[in-house]
This record gives sequence, structure tokens and C-alpha cells, in this order.
Amino acid sequence: MKRFILVLISIFIFSCNKSSQQYLKNDDFEYAVLPFNQNEKYPLFANSTPTSLSHLEVMEIEKIAGQKIIETIQAHNRRQSKPDKYLRQYVAVVNENGEKEIWIQCFVSDFIAYDEDKNYWRKHILDFGDGGDSVFSLKVNLSKKIFYDFAIHLQA
Repeated sequence: MKRFILVLISIFIFSCNKSSQQYLKNDDFEYAVLPFNQNEKYPLFANSTPTSLSHLEVMEIEKIAGQKIIETIQAHNRRQSKPDKYLRQYVAVVNENGEKEIWIQCFVSDFIAYDEDKNYWRKHILDFGDGGDSVFSLKVNLSKKIFYDFAIHLQA
């Protein structure tokens, strides 16, 4: 029994120390959770610290903002209107009030079709200077169960 408990504790410690970067695919969409970096060219959050994001939390985010994401894809996209053809990038932080917030960027998977490194989006925030209605972003406050800062990227 002691050995079993030690194994469980070891697994827990190992999982807590793993990189905050992760890639997952479920039945509805593919997503990457990327680490927050305050020194990014365009900081996503002010006065925040990086945190992890579990798959269960992603499912909670889906309950909060999933309908808005699907409606946006179906109503505004001329290139691709199927939600499963979109990739998502998540960046999670804890704000100065102790609330967990997540920035989400959604974009058509066609955008990576010609990239030499098809996994680049899983490791780096993509910077779309233009993307038209095929790229949009929003933020979710998981603690308050709301989404905000919704924006569809405009064509230049």
C-alpha cells in the first residue's frame, strides 16, 4: 500500500512539474496550451503570472465560450465554416485578483498547411497581421465564468 501511495505521489509531482506547453485533440477540435510570456511582442495580460490549464478546464471554457466560437465560425467565415477545421491556442494566467484567465486564438487549419513545421502553432503564439474572418480571439475569465475581448481579425 505504501508503495502504491509513493507511486501516486511521484506521478502527481511529475505531472505538476511538466512544461506548461501541451497539445491535445478531442472529438470537436485541436488545441495547444502555450506558456504565458509577459515579454511577448503583444502582451496578452498585464500584472499576471503564468499558470497551467487542465483538459477539464478547457472543457469548462467550452461551456462558457464554445457557443460563441461556433457561431462566429459559422456566421462570419467565408473560407471555412466547420468548427473542427479550426485550431485553438490557449494561454492561461492568474491575474492580480487571483482569477484564472485564458486568451484563446482560433484560426483555420489551412493556415498551417504550407508551413514547413506543421507543429509550430503548437509551440508558439501565431501572429496574424491579417487573417480576415478566419482568425479571431477572445478571453475567458474562468473564475467568473464569462468571456470578453472578442475580436475578429480584419483584412488589411
